[in-house]
Amino acid sequence: MKKIIFIVITFSVSCSIYRVDEKGSLNLSNRNLKSIKLNDKNYLKVRSLNLSYNKFTNFPNEIFQMKNLENLSLSNNNITSIPEEIIELQKIKTLNLRRAPIRYLPKNISKLKNLTKLLLIDCPIQQDKDSLQEVLKNVKIYWK
Repeated sequence: MKKIIFIVITFSVSCSIYRVDEKGSLNLSNRNLKSIKLNDKNYLKVRSLNLSYNKFTNFPNEIFQMKNLENLSLSNNNITSIPEEIIELQKIKTLNLRRAPIRYLPKNISKLKNLTKLLLIDCPIQQDKDSLQEVLKNVKIYWK
């Protein structure tokens, strides 16, 4: 019998319940979200989180509680920086920051040993691309 997992998330003043599918995916794209607050421990089951096309201006710190997260999409938000705490996401494989106005990546991003794909398409990254690729040797970086 399949176990159905739900996650309770608070957005500003409202509270919503979302279903985490059998693969551990949670799709919260295109919902005009500015922030999230996790209200239960089911976030530990989330392996893939899609927060694309929302209204985030800061990297949602609640994501750092999702220790099993492997895929994260924050594309098409207004996030301008990635905090050093990104290192807490040790299982992350894919990080999609496409069309976010991010100029710099934290130095410790190279310590994400499972990261294999980094999407920086249409990001105004100010760091030298060759140097960044050298630091992230095992990561396929998508620029265009």
